Amino acid sequence: MTPLRDTSRPPRTWEALLDGFGASRPYAQDLIGDLAEEFALRAERDGRRSARTWYRNQTLRSVPHLFIDWFRAARRRDYARVLTAVWIAYFCAIVIGVMAFALLGSVTTTVGHPLPLFANPAVIAFVVAMIGALACGYIVAALSRDAPLIATLAFVVLVSVINLAGAAAAALHLWNLPRPISSITVVAVWLVMGPSGALLRMTTAGRETVAVAEQ
Repeated sequence: MTPLRDTSRPPRTWEALLDGFGASRPYAQDLIGDLAEEFALRAERDGRRSARTWYRNQTLRSVPHLFIDWFRAARRRDYARVLTAVWIAYFCAIVIGVMAFALLGSVTTTVGHPLPLFANPAVIAFVVAMIGALACGYIVAALSRDAPLIATLAFVVLVSVINLAGAAAAALHLWNLPRPISSITVVAVWLVMGPSGALLRMTTAGRETVAVAEQ
């Protein structure tokens, strides 16, 4: 099969977004196919830049409908798969965090002093949060192939709730664990980097689905 020309193929990231909410296959394929056909027409008529803008806007407008479609059709086994992926990814987040801090500690011990970039604990925490969020978004999307973005959003919500609960506990003096960066910053990092990791997984793994329009 001859691949679509670059000028007529929709952006892979936005196409993966359409396919990542686990909507019913007929609905998702019809939507992706119709948008791909219209994108090709607009790219030829108005130029690829204008077509990309149109496709992005249509994708964002479709997200609520895709989410609702998954939610209506989901069964217990679907929720179980999502929750399993979320908790495995959360365990991976803990492991990644511990390994990252251990690696930085060993480098500091070997060199004899902290590296200039990582002398500030807030910088270390921010970098570890970014790497962990990106990696865990990738992992949770790989574990939940039917609805990777649903699982990723559930995972981000879990991490956000835990961080905000920790901040509330610290404010009430229930514990005094060090917090180099604010919980709001951590939540913002996960909200951005988590879905980014999921989309990276979906685009590199070829999760985009292009329905062939009837001629």
